[in-house]
This record gives sequence, structure tokens and C-alpha cells, in this order.
Amino acid sequence: MKKLLTLGMTLLCGCSLAACGTSPSAQHNANEADGPLTKVGQYTKSDATDPKVTLLAIKHYDRTYQLDGATIKIKTAKLLQMDATTKKQRTDYETKLGQDLGKKFYVYQVEYVLTNTSDQKITSNGFEVINPQGEQLATNDGAADLAASASIQPKAKKSGTLIAIAKKSDQGKLDKFKIVSPELIDAAGHTTAEAQTIDLRKRASNTSQTAAANSSSDEQSATPAANSNQQTAASSADHANGDDKVMVAGHSFHHETFAGTDILVGDNGEGEAGEWAANNPATQNNASVKAQLSSIYGNN
Repeated sequence: MKKLLTLGMTLLCGCSLAACGTSPSAQHNANEADGPLTKVGQYTKSDATDPKVTLLAIKHYDRTYQLDGATIKIKTAKLLQMDATTKKQRTDYETKLGQDLGKKFYVYQVEYVLTNTSDQKITSNGFEVINPQGEQLATNDGAADLAASASIQPKAKKSGTLIAIAKKSDQGKLDKFKIVSPELIDAAGHTTAEAQTIDLRKRASNTSQTAAANSSSDEQSATPAANSNQQTAASSADHANGDDKVMVAGHSFHHETFAGTDILVGDNGEGEAGEWAANNPATQNNASVKAQLSSIYGNN
């Protein structure tokens, strides 16, 4: 578990791994990492207390969502394979996740930053996860927010790591996980922000519209801060799926009308095309992709 925390924190520094040398031994260990796991196939070796950790899937979001008196930035989501040959290597995970684990198990991991935008100290009761099967996993019941119960001073921020039990079949379903934001409580014990469900597939949604459509639920869909002032209850319902497909860098997208604007949305969880291309290392410096999107969106 300490290794997972180290990898998560090191990721914030933007480190990367490079293979050194060309000997057979070096080539064999090219995927072995001492820092963050940033490429599929990279792994960290096991030790006395931690299992071997292999990166099966990764998605960069860097999206900020607005709560009452706080913001949440979802940075990166990963699917990790954990190979624990001894009971000691999985004991910490079993304690935090509240479940017995086998010698091989899978973990969904999210790196986030919680910022207190209010003028009073707040405490987070921890994030939760809704997996692709629709099961909500709470702390010590299939999930663990490693920064839960943290107090955050006014105008300060805190980085955290959320983990949850996953399946190997979730490898192509990172966008089908949902995050339940924490309930935020002030120093007097009053709730300042209710829990909200964050659907990472959606670029934006309208909180009040979602709450009305799901009145039987205590949770709402969070609204990305960058678009929260532009959304209205009417515009949030203004989505229409198009039948025409557009291929961008080998990925399939379709047209949707969002807040009166035609946008491209990925068919396999990529999200809006421009944001996806800007955050995807394979396309962010690709001139042809940029030109294609500029032509579609009518940008100069």
C-alpha cells in the first residue's frame, strides 16, 4: 500500500521511466519502474509488504468539478493488477478495502485534488466509487479513500488517492466507473456540500436538471467548474445523438448538440474530441489531428 501511495504522489511530479542500455537484461526489464506507472505494461516489483503492481489501463482527465465551497480535480484513473504471493503483501489492502483478496486481484485507482474554496475549514468524509456493474463501493466495503477525514484549511487544497476493488474485464471500461464526491463538513459539524455522483464520461451536466430527473436519489451529477456558469436546465437537456461517425486518430466519434453547439463525442468513452486530443499524449502534439478538429469545429 505504501508503494501505491508513493507511485500516486510521484505521478504529480510528472516523472517518467526510460529504458537504459540495450543489453538483454535491460530490454527484459524495460517495463520495470521505480516511479509512477505511466504506460500500460509498466510494473513495480514486489517487496516484503507490497505486491507486484502492473498497469493495465490508464486515462488522463484533468477535469475540475464544482461543489458548494469546494472543487474536485480528477487527474488520472488507472486499472492495476496486483500480484501478491504472500499474505503479508495483501494484508494492508484487505484492511483498507474490507475484503479478503486472492494472490491476484485488481484495483481501480483515481488521483484527485480537493480544493477548499470557502472561508472556513472543511473535513471530507471520503470519496466512493460506483463500478461498471453499478455497485457503489464505500470505504472498508470495497473501496478506500486514502485521504478520507482530512481537514482542509480555507483556500487550501489536498491531493488524495482513491482505490476500489475491480475486475480484469474492467480494462476497457475506465470511463464506466463513477466517482461519488465526499460530503463536506465545517468546523461546527454542519454539512456544506452533499455527496454528488461524477460521471467521468460526461464533459458537463446540469446539477439541478439531474436532481429533478432523479428525485429518488440523494446524489446529483457534479458540474465541471469551467462550464458551470454556461449551463442552464434547458441547455442540459439539449443533447441529440448524431448518426454520422468521424474518425480521429483511429478513434470513432459522433456529433452531439451540446448547449446549442455541435461537438464530437467519443464512441468508446473518450469524451469531447478536443479535450481528449489535448490530454492524450499520442495526439496532443499531432498537427494533423489539430487541423482536422479545427476544420470540423470551424476554428482558425
